[in-house]
Order: sequence, then structure tokens, then C-alpha cells
Amino acid sequence: MDKLLKDYAELQRTIKDMSERKTRLSKVIKAIMDEKGEEKHKTDFGTFTVLGRKYYTYSGKVKEIEADLRLAQADEIKSGKAKEKIIKTLTFRGNDKNKSL
Repeated sequence: MDKLLKDYAELQRTIKDMSERKTRLSKVIKAIMDEKGEEKHKTDFGTFTVLGRKYYTYSGKVKEIEADLRLAQADEIKSGKAKEKIIKTLTFRGNDKNKSL
């Protein structure tokens, strides 16, 4: 079991490091593509595309409705009308003092 846990911890650390590197590279690539006016760049190993994600900000009236909804949800939780569901996942937090395992 300890070997599995150690492997998992090492893999999680590797994923975190690679994700941070990917984020840095992504920012540089997007900046270069923006500078060139490119939204799509094809290579032998794939196509890089800059995508936009649309989102909305709502008026005060809608925000009030959302607040009312949250209160209604809290009331249903308190009264037992809302049904609780639990999803179990495995999580791991590495000890930052020991960078290598």
C-alpha cells in the first residue's frame, strides 16, 4: 500500500509541475499568436487555437433572484426536502517541506 501511495503522491506532484509549466507556455504562445493576429496555428503535431469563452454579468434584479434562490435552497436543506448525495474521491496534499519523495 505504501508503494501505491508514494507513486500516487509522486504522480500528483509531477502533474502539478507540468500543469504550471503548461500555463506558462500557454500565456507565451497566446501572446505570440495575438501579436501575429493568429487565432489558429497548424503544426505537424497538431493545431493550436485561441478560444474565447463568453460569460455574462447580470443586473441587480437577477442577482436578487439568485440570492432568493440560495435562501430557498438553504431552507430545503434545513427542512430535509433537499436530498443529499455524496460523491467520494481520493485527494492528496503533499508535504511542501519534502519536495522529493
